[in-house]
Amino acid sequence: MIVEKDSDLENIERTGLYTGKYFVLKNMYSKDGNYETLLKRLKEGKENEGLRELIFALSLKPESEHEQLRIHTFLKREFPELKITTLGRGLSSGIELEYSDSETLKHALTSRIELGETKKED
Repeated sequence: MIVEKDSDLENIERTGLYTGKYFVLKNMYSKDGNYETLLKRLKEGKENEGLRELIFALSLKPESEHEQLRIHTFLKREFPELKITTLGRGLSSGIELEYSDSETLKHALTSRIELGETKKED
């Protein structure tokens, strides 16, 4: 799971729903965006633990959405078979994850969607 900061990780941990590994984006909006470190961790996870899914758990603000798109594009070239999801939209736009309550985060985690897909109309 990719999060922006340590407080986001701690808040998600409190839900008790996610037991996997985390990657905290340190210099999220820098030019390189920690991509090489992320790439190394993902390759290790794929080789050692059979990594099958990567979850984006970023705040819902324009800067985060843009960074998510950049990382998604970068990773799909390196790992075309990797399932990449993002939290469901139980979170309000513009909200910081560290201020979200556990119930809202639980809903967002359980209703995450695969990136690149759109919801089908009924």
